[in-house]
Amino acid sequence: MRILVTNDDGIDSLNIIRLVEALGDKHEVYCFAPCAQRSACSLSLTVGKQIEIREATMRGAQKAYSVNGTPADCVLLAIGYFDLRFDLVISGINMGANLAYDVMYSGTVAGAYEGVIKGVPSIALSQVGRGCDCGNLIDFFVENLEEFCKLTSKAYVLNINYPRGNAIGVRVCEMGTVKYSDEFSVSNTDGLRCGLVPDSPQISTSGDDSDVVLAEKGYVTITPLVVNRTDRTALERLKNIGHGIKLAEGV
Repeated sequence: MRILVTNDDGIDSLNIIRLVEALGDKHEVYCFAPCAQRSACSLSLTVGKQIEIREATMRGAQKAYSVNGTPADCVLLAIGYFDLRFDLVISGINMGANLAYDVMYSGTVAGAYEGVIKGVPSIALSQVGRGCDCGNLIDFFVENLEEFCKLTSKAYVLNINYPRGNAIGVRVCEMGTVKYSDEFSVSNTDGLRCGLVPDSPQISTSGDDSDVVLAEKGYVTITPLVVNRTDRTALERLKNIGHGIKLAEGV
């Protein structure tokens, strides 16, 4: 199987290096990853600026490239510019969870979204808890890769989160909801600068069968995230009442 691997933690992240090496034993792997940290960049693309691409060396990869851009840039370049064809896109391993509303901001999930947009089944892979050893996750993921591929689709991203420590089971579940504490770190030593504090506390507002709750309990969570974000229920309801909206005269 030909696999494209990207991430948002950068090409020098130990997690992507270990993942590519593990996958390279049995698969044809290519790595296109940002040259530096690109967390929380969502599905952004570099527009109107030059993107620097440098070939890198990575054990297990047929080719590896460091890209001065976002995860979405990396996938777009691999498929669109280098004209490579892939059976699967894997974005990760992200150091830190991508649960609940995290998926809206995540560069990791965005790399997988770009894969699906380009017509390739894609998986976002994350480790709950920064500083955790991803060895268990890598072993689990590589061993079950064929099963995960059966769950993928060109219509959605498969979002997988591995819990802290040893997993107690696997659950396919819905995306949860949280309230962020929105803690800011502020410095005015050289003009006013502020930024969100990484890993600020979150309060779950989810049901017991949501990804954020199950991951905290110790389950591997698997959630399909749709690319087409149309609310089908609302669409039908609004169609019935939208006839009352009229253009102003002369428009």
